[in-house]
Amino acid sequence: MENNVDEKIKYLIGKMNNLNGIEDVQEINKILQEGITIDKILEEISTKQYDEYIEHKGLESLSDIILVHKTYYAPQNNTIKTSENAGATVEHDFTFEGKEYNYLTPSHRQTIHFSMNGEVTANDGGNFTGRKYAILIPFENIDKEQIGSAYPVDTFLDGDVRIQPGGYILCPEVEREKVGKQNPNLIVLGYEKESVDEYGDKLLEQVLGYKKEGIGHMTLRNESDEKKIYDILNKTNIKQHGPHGGTPEFEQEKTKNIIDVVLSMIKITKDEIVSQDAYEKLMELLRNKVVQSTFINGGSRSIIEYMFDETKIPKGYLKEQILEQLRN
Repeated sequence: MENNVDEKIKYLIGKMNNLNGIEDVQEINKILQEGITIDKILEEISTKQYDEYIEHKGLESLSDIILVHKTYYAPQNNTIKTSENAGATVEHDFTFEGKEYNYLTPSHRQTIHFSMNGEVTANDGGNFTGRKYAILIPFENIDKEQIGSAYPVDTFLDGDVRIQPGGYILCPEVEREKVGKQNPNLIVLGYEKESVDEYGDKLLEQVLGYKKEGIGHMTLRNESDEKKIYDILNKTNIKQHGPHGGTPEFEQEKTKNIIDVVLSMIKITKDEIVSQDAYEKLMELLRNKVVQSTFINGGSRSIIEYMFDETKIPKGYLKEQILEQLRN
């Protein structure tokens, strides 16, 4: 292989489109260490013809689907950890009796979320722009037993996700060496801009040849392509339950979150409860918090009824344990 950048990029694109074992991954990373970023690869592609090196895909089989996960946190040891397992926390604030309170609760999310063949951006379900890292995993390379639901705009897997060789990490170029050492056997591409936005789309479409999809709030923007994806999933008996909201995984996560919020608010304000009026105000605040945080009709049910409904409380959050925390 010649030493000029053009030849190296041709070689990289060819290898990435025809990976043949861990040796290819290691060879690709060795070349990327010479300062070849995804930006330089995309610039070369925009000015030269590389179609002969790119395997352009349709939507006919699982091999035509790649999963995209955007995050603020880099994988470690070839693994994406759930928020709960990574020890992530959630910030909260509220005002009671004229005072402002801030507190943290642990995250209870035990699922990892992906979109198919495209990046999630800002939509009615939230703002996913400005993330630092993107992880791309060919659908064929995931553990099918981990799939909670294969849903084009919100596929989620239960538990930590082990990234098999052939997965990609996009990270700031200044972190590429560190992220590469932390994740051996994965292809780590550095980028030069402020966030990873759009790099995932460009990598999967312009470099790897996947058909890029526009990711909407609840559906793909291309209805015909969405139908093709569901046809593929149905033919291969991949588990589908629709979006994450309303699934058992979601209900357990939300219930744990609500319990943590309520317990924290009670403990923080207990010294302020000096009258029946203050107590009633706190109970109303807690009821409103539950209504805002769940899909249940909390307006007609008290916070205590909901919290102590044993059919709603997942393992590890039994009534006796909650009562013990309240007593303390």
